[in-house]
Amino acid sequence: MKTQLRAVEQAIDTEATLEYQVSQLQQMIKNPPFSAIRAMVTPELAGWVLDNLNTRNRNPKAKVLNLLKKHGYRYIGGTLIFGTGGGLLDGQNRLIHCRNSQEPMDILMVFGVLDNNFTLIDSGSKRSAADAFTAALKESGEKHPGIIAEAVRWIENLRTYYDELKENPDSPFPRDSSDNMDRWSYYQSKVKKDWIRVCAGIAAKQARKKIPASHMAAVLYLYHEAGRWGDATKFREDLERNGQRGPGARLINKIRDYKAAGHRKQEIQSIAWIIQAINNEDRINWRMEQVFPEI
Repeated sequence: MKTQLRAVEQAIDTEATLEYQVSQLQQMIKNPPFSAIRAMVTPELAGWVLDNLNTRNRNPKAKVLNLLKKHGYRYIGGTLIFGTGGGLLDGQNRLIHCRNSQEPMDILMVFGVLDNNFTLIDSGSKRSAADAFTAALKESGEKHPGIIAEAVRWIENLRTYYDELKENPDSPFPRDSSDNMDRWSYYQSKVKKDWIRVCAGIAAKQARKKIPASHMAAVLYLYHEAGRWGDATKFREDLERNGQRGPGARLINKIRDYKAAGHRKQEIQSIAWIIQAINNEDRINWRMEQVFPEI
């Protein structure tokens, strides 16, 4: 159902009680005006919004907050954006400064923006996929949204690559051209949420061993999809035991020795080495000119 917008001008009454200011704001969130509202925001209202509606933002930007603290806030047409879900989508740094400085803020307020449209497409400073997934999944309590975001990229790329290899053994590895919205749509329609969550959790525990968590999560997911979870489990258990001779140990040693020699591995090498380790190959040494290992 499309959000119904209404043409009206309405401001926040800064002389009223905080309870009344909140009720004015909530009314506009519930019934979004057609155009932006220019309003004065009190420090008390700023604090209330931060405490109650700021659930989908990234961490505050120290650089922005320092600039505001040094030069003060000035009206430049910036906005506070509120989504259809009722939360604050943009403007938290300005609100933090307003609350901390105890100075009212003259600003534009925009309402009725679809939450995920904003999160995945915008905003100001470019959002990485990890930023976008963190914001989109924050309310669901997802523990590893950044790992999942990058793992989804590799799941899509690897699926595409293996399909192309069936038609052409010389197919190059696909270049990643998906944007945040593409990746979110792929995650929603093509990835089993419970299993990518399990794989991300396992990978996060092993990240301290220098194995990129997003790479490991993607590969584990695809082994489960291929019906080879038993092999993936043996690899995981070997890592957890800090085995000295198993596939996990061979992978860790490979990464360590490669780095010590001054080489910088490409991401696709990391993926290939994890696959070789799970396949329990004696030598983990895939190079770009070689045939990519199979799952």
